[in-house]
Amino acid sequence: MAAEGEEGDARAQARQAAQRALGQEGEEPQAGDRHRAVRGAPRRRQGAATQERQKAQVLAEEEIAAGRFFRVVRGNLLEEPVDAIVNAANGHLAHGGGVAGIISRAAGPELQAESDRIVAARGPLPSGSAVVTTAGRLPFKGVIHAVGPRYGEGDEEAKLLQALSAAFARACEREWQDISFPAVSAGIFAVPLEVCARAYVAAARRAPLRNVRLCLRDQPVIDAVLEELSK
Repeated sequence: MAAEGEEGDARAQARQAAQRALGQEGEEPQAGDRHRAVRGAPRRRQGAATQERQKAQVLAEEEIAAGRFFRVVRGNLLEEPVDAIVNAANGHLAHGGGVAGIISRAAGPELQAESDRIVAARGPLPSGSAVVTTAGRLPFKGVIHAVGPRYGEGDEEAKLLQALSAAFARACEREWQDISFPAVSAGIFAVPLEVCARAYVAAARRAPLRNVRLCLRDQPVIDAVLEELSK
């Protein structure tokens, strides 16, 4: 029993450390943040801060169809109230840095080990693809790894839309209806924010899922997405 308690404490400490790191990743000061009004879409609400599981704050909400929602939130991806989260992956599924590294460390070694087996069997994954692994110690049914494009490889918007659409398709295949995704390709992959925003919104609106959440921390990305939603 003591060994089980020590293992649980170690897991909790590892997860808390990863959550703190994710909260610092690209976080902007919140004082003076502006929530842009979103216009022109059916049953869209904007402005009032909604608290969901710890720090998640709903910045925009759009009802795409009856019972299907797209929400933009400011929060911690590891704390999202969903079936599965999307990871911003590279083609080798080597989850060493950025959001991928944070997710991998919080999940434990099982996630990277399964990723390595996938690449060993299939080879590096092309931009636009998505695969599923265990979530390890994380409280999700799985992690969906979306391979977004790097800036300069060409057709970045189409490839990013394809990667996110593939991720949502993997969720649908498993009957996971509540999914949250981060700013894929907007970080070290350096795809321009306006390009990313168009792909995020288009993919979410097409997703055959009940609840799609775009979980962000960085204010410039938030601004780009809210601007795209307002069009």
